[in-house]
Amino acid sequence: MESTVRVKDRDYPLRLNMGAMLRFKRITGREVGELRDSDVEGAITLVYCCTAAACNADGVEFGYTLEDFADNLEPESFSKASSALYESAEKKRK
Repeated sequence: MESTVRVKDRDYPLRLNMGAMLRFKRITGREVGELRDSDVEGAITLVYCCTAAACNADGVEFGYTLEDFADNLEPESFSKASSALYESAEKKRK
């Protein structure tokens, strides 16, 4: 499932792929499967990693650091993006 996330009035591709999981592990020191619902920092980091990896794979310019990304990510966009990732992960598990 392909989705997007809106950051600073621009839509970027968003998907969980191997690059996203690798980035998440390198940034947090944890596996994606260890992420808990109450971990807002981890969830923002995962959305960032999924966006950065999808942009890289698709050849889309994405120059945000994690902090810049979070500063420009509105709560509504974050909620939609995290819901899309959760739904995608649930479908893959079934």
